[in-house]
Amino acid sequence: MTHYINKDALVTEIDDWRDKIKKGIFTIPLEGRQRADATFEYEILGKVRDFLDNFEVKEVDFEKIWKEYFKYMGDVATVNVKHLAKHFFELGLKAQKGEY
Repeated sequence: MTHYINKDALVTEIDDWRDKIKKGIFTIPLEGRQRADATFEYEILGKVRDFLDNFEVKEVDFEKIWKEYFKYMGDVATVNVKHLAKHFFELGLKAQKGEY
């Protein structure tokens, strides 16, 4: 079974984590090795967050892809399969956007 991670929730969690580290660096204040470790962790989390921004839901032309895939098959034979595929494709987009 495939499980997906909600990108927005993950980014929010990383931002919260980074905020706590930043507060710790300046309000405690951390010094020496502790400060260096906290700063390193803050920077690494920033890089992870930036990396996550590369993941996007991309829209595709379903009709075009469908026609290319089934161009040698009859339309009547594929109507039910097409409806089913489109339904689950749209459901996947909704789930990715957090609407499902």
